Amino acid sequence: MTEKVSMPMFVNGNGSPFPTGTNPVSIATADLNGDGHLDLLTTNYISDNVSVLFGNGHGVFTPQTPVPVTNGPREVKVGDLDGDGDIDFLATNYSGNNVTIARNNGNGTFATTSVAVGTVPRGLAVGDLDGDGDLDFVSANYISNNVSVMLNNGSAAFSNTTGSPIPVGTRPVAVAVADFNGDHKLDIAVTSNNTNTVSILLNNGNGTFTNGGTPATGAGPRGIAAGDLDGDGDTDLVVDNFGAASLSILLNNGAGVFTASPGGPLTTANNPYAVTVGDLDGDGDLDIATTNSGSSSVSVFRNNGSGGFTPADGSPFAVGVSPGGIVIGDFDEDRVVDLSTANFGSNTTSILINTTILPPPPPPAGTSAVMILRGSNASAAVMGRYEIYDIGNNAILAGYPLAQIGTDWRFSGLGASGGNSTMLLRNANTGGFELYGLSSNNIVTAGFLGTVGLDWQFAGFGNFSSLGQSDMILRNGNTGALQVYDIANNQITSSAALGTVGLDWQVGGFGNFSSRGTSDMIMGNTVSGGLQVYDIDHNQITGTAFLGAVGSDWRVSGVGNFSSVPGESDLIMRNTTTGGLQVYNIANNQIVGSAFLGTVGLDWQFAGVAPVQGAGTSDLVLRNVNSGAFQVYNIANNQITGSASLGQVGLEWQLGGLAAGAPAGAMGGAGSTSQLVQAMAGFDGAAAGISGAVPPGDDTSQQPLLTTPQHA
Repeated sequence: MTEKVSMPMFVNGNGSPFPTGTNPVSIATADLNGDGHLDLLTTNYISDNVSVLFGNGHGVFTPQTPVPVTNGPREVKVGDLDGDGDIDFLATNYSGNNVTIARNNGNGTFATTSVAVGTVPRGLAVGDLDGDGDLDFVSANYISNNVSVMLNNGSAAFSNTTGSPIPVGTRPVAVAVADFNGDHKLDIAVTSNNTNTVSILLNNGNGTFTNGGTPATGAGPRGIAAGDLDGDGDTDLVVDNFGAASLSILLNNGAGVFTASPGGPLTTANNPYAVTVGDLDGDGDLDIATTNSGSSSVSVFRNNGSGGFTPADGSPFAVGVSPGGIVIGDFDEDRVVDLSTANFGSNTTSILINTTILPPPPPPAGTSAVMILRGSNASAAVMGRYEIYDIGNNAILAGYPLAQIGTDWRFSGLGASGGNSTMLLRNANTGGFELYGLSSNNIVTAGFLGTVGLDWQFAGFGNFSSLGQSDMILRNGNTGALQVYDIANNQITSSAALGTVGLDWQVGGFGNFSSRGTSDMIMGNTVSGGLQVYDIDHNQITGTAFLGAVGSDWRVSGVGNFSSVPGESDLIMRNTTTGGLQVYNIANNQIVGSAFLGTVGLDWQFAGVAPVQGAGTSDLVLRNVNSGAFQVYNIANNQITGSASLGQVGLEWQLGGLAAGAPAGAMGGAGSTSQLVQAMAGFDGAAAGISGAVPPGDDTSQQPLLTTPQHA
């Protein structure tokens, strides 16, 4: 089997870091413009504004017009403050002694007001503190040594609660709100930098608070986050100890009384500044991530489920200079959460993409084909990653990460046998082959087939042994020799030489060209344009026929049942000069019909033939080499009957192949495997998963299909 890959848990995303204002301190995330993707906000201490960056769902962010605030913004938090359904934000202003209230206009632009709080506000937390259904806030006031508890009237107008501001320890920095004593009311925890403590304020139920104790931390506590770290059902605390390069884990006894965890403190890199908790590895418990301002990194600790923590693979992770705030969000929409930091010293935000792969759910109803993409080695964010996409009804229905495999393994082919898809990888250094069986969007089997010299290249899958299995043919790139390998139960069970054909003949594809239910091979001559079919049965070439010649600028693209004649395997060819598409119907080793389908711009290249519209169809899929967009053309009765955009994927994602999905649809007649296409990973680049189909629009590169029949 291929080696288990030890990957860093996080890698910097494509395009990361992204520009912000001057000296960003804090960061928050939410869907600000209502497009379904997470966006970012950063408070910029020197430029006195808040940066707004819109996300595209692939981990890439575009800066928008920043929002002016008052002097020295420090902390930012988000929430629907005015109850209108969109996300607003709050920002503490360190030099302004106030908090900016920024109400969203519904499109990610904001109208601002401000409200006075204590002296030099730093930390900020948002929650319904008085139980009236709207969001209130707490600010930690660094110089006045207190917290302002500000209650919302429901329309984003805030005023001090009774007793606010409330005294806490000396030099309060960060604040968190959560139910600490199990009474279903939000309490407050505040780090006090000079006293090395956390002040606990317990809610009386009406937004007023009483002192709940001051558990000790390490030296110089800064950031704080709340969550159930030991799995006992109550809310614990984790605190950054800026002066001790450590994290304090404070475990709750259920009544709001905190004691240091016996497994703490956790060692970090220099000057941990801000901390957050979330399920980073998808195992159901809360993990920890902290920025390390003094080492320009992020430390991540994985939870064992009972409050024991170990550093994640690759931790600490490099980010921009002197990171401050940190936030969790699924920025590339692959079902595992990522991280983003505000980099004070480099005026940027870093996006750390999570490489954890969760088992995908089964394909949705209507899935008729699957597509595999592989992350290019040119992109650290996606290299070695494989994604699977469920396709049906001319649309991508779902997409998920599939596996992380060593970067020296390359995609060879994708086929289908016995109702499951099979994925063949090859080691670019050794020539070894690994076969993966796919079912319900998961790798269910894997087997190492052996090693063959690198002058032997994969040609295709088919039932060459006549045993109803998915065998493979390799071709020698130096001699033109063809060798068949029978595969059963992820093992090569036998092998046979088929003979040698001149190198000016290239393998075009496999199908039931003889009309006998076998897997036959078609080859095209790159010089003369000749087409030759070879009948293969019981691992032998049992017959051959010359089909004719087309211009040498025509190349075989794929095989499918384009005529809609049951059991027939037809050929689709592409003109390398004009982009024209021509279909040839083949039966009994003869061309029995031909039709010109039209012309498409040459920046659209063949991606595969698969049942994209529904089970049993043969649809043509093209990919644009400039944009990464996929387009499907439905073909029946030798005509294009429909077309649809499947969406766009960054060119950093290479195409592996398309094949029949669930349920598997046989192509090429009885006795043949349902191998639909093997696209030899033809697109290089690197970056972002499909999150959904991109609506078709005006595309000047895609020429209108011709309606006048023409022939090659």
